[in-house]
Amino acid sequence: MVGEYCRDKDGPVACMLMCELAAWCKAKGISLFEHLEDLYRLHGYHHESLINIAMQGSDGMKRMESLMQKFRSDPPKTLGGIPVIAVQDFSCGRRILADGTSEAMEGPTGNVLIFETEQEGNYVAARPSGTEPKVKFYMFTYVPADQISDLKMTKSKMQDRISAYSADMRAFVASVS
Repeated sequence: MVGEYCRDKDGPVACMLMCELAAWCKAKGISLFEHLEDLYRLHGYHHESLINIAMQGSDGMKRMESLMQKFRSDPPKTLGGIPVIAVQDFSCGRRILADGTSEAMEGPTGNVLIFETEQEGNYVAARPSGTEPKVKFYMFTYVPADQISDLKMTKSKMQDRISAYSADMRAFVASVS
């Protein structure tokens, strides 16, 4: 929540803040899109995506458990052609490095894994849904501002990276199913 004057979650306040931003942009003579692109150039470009892989049927839960166990025992070595340098395992509170060593992590616990790539800010998180028979993959990419020379090309490359992450996750799931 933003502030204390609206107690109806985030939606109404988010809409109000977006209206304020639109008014500010209009006063500056720029569009919201132009402002967003300026922010990318200033702070870097982030692109995210989510895929859900359903595991229906009476054995769906068993398949999800097998998949998460396989991720823990034999995680992918690369994602989108980028080496995976560590896996954060929130079920045991450990960060397991590619060389097999591990270190303790602080924070929440749960059946969540984060696959860190050697490209900082580029990673994939995996977790089974708590309410539906599916596994969710959250995919994140990032390009620092100082590495953006052509924003359109950067966006295209990050979309390609997300597509490669998705293909790798789908292939991993298929190898376990």
